[in-house]
Parts: sequence; C-alpha cells; structure tokens
Amino acid sequence: MAPYLFLLALAGMFSPPRSPRIEGVRVYRCQEWHGFSTASARSRFEELRGTCPFSHALSPADVADLTQLLARASARRHWQQKIGQNLTFCEFTVAGAPHQVLVHPVGYVLDLTAKREYRVVRPEDAQRFKHVAKAIVGK
Repeated sequence: MAPYLFLLALAGMFSPPRSPRIEGVRVYRCQEWHGFSTASARSRFEELRGTCPFSHALSPADVADLTQLLARASARRHWQQKIGQNLTFCEFTVAGAPHQVLVHPVGYVLDLTAKREYRVVRPEDAQRFKHVAKAIVGK
C-alpha cells in the first residue's frame, strides 16, 4: 500500500501545472532595463510597491489574450537564477491575490509569487504575444 501512495504523490508533484486565471494586470510606471536575478527582482518589487505608482492597466481583451497564451505556453518551476534584462514589472491579480510578475517582450513571463515561468513557444502564438507585450509596455 505504501509504494502506491508514494507513486501517487510523485504523480501529483510532476503533473503539469494549471495556467493562472488572470483577473487583471497593472503595470508599474518605473521601469529599469538592466538585468536582475530572482532575488534582486523581488527586492525591486518591494521598492516599487512603496515608491512607484501604476502607469496603466490592461484592457479585459488583452487580459483574456494573455490568459489564453499562458495556458498554451510551456510552463515550468522557476529556481533562483539570473533572469536577464528588458523586463517589465507588473502585478497580476490571480484568484483575488496579487502576483509579482515580470514580462519580457519575446514571450517570457515569470510569476515570482507562484515561482512559475512561462515561455510562448508556438509560432502562431508569438505574434499574439507581441501584441499583448506592446500593450503591457505601453508603446
């Protein structure tokens, strides 16, 4: 009986994660384009929360597109590492709770709160993500 419980627990650990149901996206006005590590990005979010207002929120259509794209994206657990530059700091509302999220315009989304990273890998989704990323960056 015990080996079966162990296998069942392993299956639950390695099952694919559910994509987040995003209710809203707010983008911080203060953006920096230098590189970050996971820990420095978390620290930067704490600074932004106290000093920088949000610049804009995404439209419901863009939020729906982003949710659909993340559902189809490649997802995996995020570990402490260098995460690059040209990142936009956002706050996603997922199930009523705020999530600290970094978005890169080439199809990379990192949810620091849930410790999940998403990569848009399908060619047909890449163009749609560029449109959503443009709405996030505000250009």
